[in-house]
Amino acid sequence: MRRCWVVLLEVQTRAELELETVEALLAELADRFPSALYAPDRCAVQFLVEDADGPDAALVDGVAVWRRALREVAFPHGDLVRAEVKTPAELVAEYDHEETAKAVSAPADQRALASAYEATRRLVRSTSPREAVSVLSALVRQLGGTTVRPRPNDPRILDYDLSLGEGEPMVAAADPCSIARLCLEEVLPAAAEDAKRVASLLRAASPPVGGVLADLAELDLP
Repeated sequence: MRRCWVVLLEVQTRAELELETVEALLAELADRFPSALYAPDRCAVQFLVEDADGPDAALVDGVAVWRRALREVAFPHGDLVRAEVKTPAELVAEYDHEETAKAVSAPADQRALASAYEATRRLVRSTSPREAVSVLSALVRQLGGTTVRPRPNDPRILDYDLSLGEGEPMVAAADPCSIARLCLEEVLPAAAEDAKRVASLLRAASPPVGGVLADLAELDLP
């Protein structure tokens, strides 16, 4: 029976992997609701494969889509070290009531806080509002979320404007009850507010923008 499947592929690269390359990869897969976890030597990407006749066919289709996207973004050579195929229902079922309650009561993990701290440091060094937008979007993706256009009644949406007035509105998205969602809910509100303030200060500053750093020093680090 043909249905929708969730495919997760993890690759270990033979050269250092840049975060911007992972962002470009997610952009290539944008119509498949992708999300990713990133490290300098590997990344795991999860995305939808539709209308596949069983998990084996979904994996074949998913790998083909993945390879096309890798070529488009000049992804560094590497080895596929993990492949999983699940139905959306199976993915949700992984989070039972006990584990969900435990996760909700816990703060974002140390990696999420470290990512938010580094994002704030990059915001302070931003020289344009668009750079601040890039920093905020990168934080969302590094924590396992994705950036999408606002969609009414989509339960994955976190209602924080990532565009900062630069172009069309974009928001963060992550599956309910996922670790990515919990991390984003913990750190994104403060990061989005800081990015909004940085963008406002940069618009008000006259070139060179370096003089704005004194004002940026008042930002609260996570």
